[in-house]
Amino acid sequence: MGSLPMLARDTLGFFERLTSDYGDVVPFRVGAVRTWHVSDPALVEDLLVRQKGCLEKDIVTHELASVLGQGLLTSEGATWKKQRRLIAPSFTPRHIARYGDDMVRSTAEALPPVEEDRDVHEDFTRITLHIVLRTLFGMEPRGEAGRVGQILDGLMASFEVENRTAWRLVPEWVPGKHRREVDRLTGELDTLIYELIDATRKADDPERTDLLAVLLRARDDEGQAMEDEQLRDEVLTLFLAGHETTALSLSYAAYLLAEHPEHLERLHQELDEATGGDPLTSGMTRELPWLKAVVSECLRLYPPAWAIGRQVVSPAQVNGIDLPVGDQVVVSPWVMHRDPRWWTGASRFRPERWLRGETDDLPRFAYSPFGAGPRVCVGQHFAQMELALVLGTFLQHRTVAAAPGYRPDLFPAVTLRPRNGVRVHVRAREMGTDTD
Repeated sequence: MGSLPMLARDTLGFFERLTSDYGDVVPFRVGAVRTWHVSDPALVEDLLVRQKGCLEKDIVTHELASVLGQGLLTSEGATWKKQRRLIAPSFTPRHIARYGDDMVRSTAEALPPVEEDRDVHEDFTRITLHIVLRTLFGMEPRGEAGRVGQILDGLMASFEVENRTAWRLVPEWVPGKHRREVDRLTGELDTLIYELIDATRKADDPERTDLLAVLLRARDDEGQAMEDEQLRDEVLTLFLAGHETTALSLSYAAYLLAEHPEHLERLHQELDEATGGDPLTSGMTRELPWLKAVVSECLRLYPPAWAIGRQVVSPAQVNGIDLPVGDQVVVSPWVMHRDPRWWTGASRFRPERWLRGETDDLPRFAYSPFGAGPRVCVGQHFAQMELALVLGTFLQHRTVAAAPGYRPDLFPAVTLRPRNGVRVHVRAREMGTDTD
C-alpha cells in the first residue's frame, strides 16, 4: 500500500512533512504507482510551463471523467484546446460583470438566521447553488433545480471512497456499493442536464445571458456548435467548480474573520463607506481594497484546490532528476502557500500583506489558488468577483464571531472540505453597527 495509510490518516501533514523533512522534490508510492511531490515554485513553473508537453492530468483527475466526462478539467490535447477556445470568451471580466446582480440578489435572499452558532458552510453552499443555477442554467432555485447539487455531492462522496480507501487498489470491474451508487446518480444527473439543454435550445432566446445559453450559441473556427454530450460535460464541470469551491472559500473567510475581529471591523467600515448601505455591484469592488485583500489571504491559507496533479507522458526532468513515463507529479498550493521561504508569518491571517508590497516579488507560482500553467482555471475571474460580492453582501447584513471551541477539521478530498462544517456565531448587522 506504500504511503496510502499515511495519506489517508493526515494528508496535509504528509505533504508538509515531505517538504520540511526531505526537500522540494520527493518521491512516494501508493500501490505500484510512484508520485513525485514538487514544492519549489521555480521547479513547478519549469514542469507546468516549459515541460507542459511532457505532462497530462493525473490518474485521479482522469478518474473524475467517469462523472464529469471530457470537460475542461479532464480532457486533454486537441479536445481541451478546442473547448478552451470556445469557453474562454464567456469568462472575461467584461462578460462576467453581467452576473454581479444575480450574485448579490442570491446572497441577500438566502442570508442565514441570526443569534446562533451555525455551520455557515451549509449557508454558503445554498447561496452558491442559487448563483450557479441562475448564471449557468438561467434557472430559479426551486423545485428539482437543487437536485443537481445533491447528486454531485453524492457522486463526490462515492469518488472519495474510491480514492481514499483500499478501494484505490481494487480493479474497476469489482462491484461495490459506492460504484453502483455512482452509476445510479450519474444516470439521474444525465437526465436532468439533457432536459435542461433541450429546453434551452427550444427556447431559442438570443437575449438569454446564462452560460448554458451562451455555450449553445458558441461556434468553433469551422462554425460548428458543441455536441450535446460535450455540452453536458462542460456544464457539469463548471457547475462543480463554481458551486463547491466558492462555498468553501466563503466559509473559511467567515471563520478567519470571526477569529480576527480587528480585520472584520476594518472590512465593515470599508463596506459602509464605499456603499453607503446600497447593494454592492461588480464595479464597486475596485473601491474595496481591504475586501480584495481578505479574499486573497483566505485563498492563500485555505485553497479549495489544495493539490494539482499531473502524470508523465513523455520523459521529463525536475531539478536534474529523470521522471519516467507513467510516474505521477503532485504540486500542493497548500504547502507552497504556507512556506516561510515565500511568506512572512506564513501560517498567520494577514490580509495587509496584499496591500504593503510584500507579495510584489513572490516567485510566480508561490501563489496558485486557481492552478498554474496553461491549465489555470478558466473561471478564476468569475470566482474572484463572486467571492467579493457574496462576502461583501453577507457582511453588509451580518457579522460573525468565533464559536467557542471550534476549529475546522480539514478533509482534503478533491477539494479542501471540512469534516465538521465551518461554525461561527452569526449576528444581525445594520450599517455602522454590529448588532440590531
